[in-house]
Amino acid sequence: MVSSLENIELEYITDDSGATTAVKIQLEDWLKLKEDLLKLEKMSTVNTPLRKAYAEVAQMIKGEVPKEEARSFIEAL
Repeated sequence: MVSSLENIELEYITDDSGATTAVKIQLEDWLKLKEDLLKLEKMSTVNTPLRKAYAEVAQMIKGEVPKEEARSFIEAL
């Protein structure tokens, strides 16, 4: 995992008018960032259904939606 984004050397590429058009980083840093982003993406796809489930439980506790049996609730996950 990348220890800190502050430790990554960046080289800014500019056009003739001085506007930044790209950023260049070392390949090793890019590969680490890419790996970290893929891990975060996987975690996000797992966490989204869990967040929904926790929200549904909170609604059940408040009486906003009908309660479900634990078995059917778990099977829906």
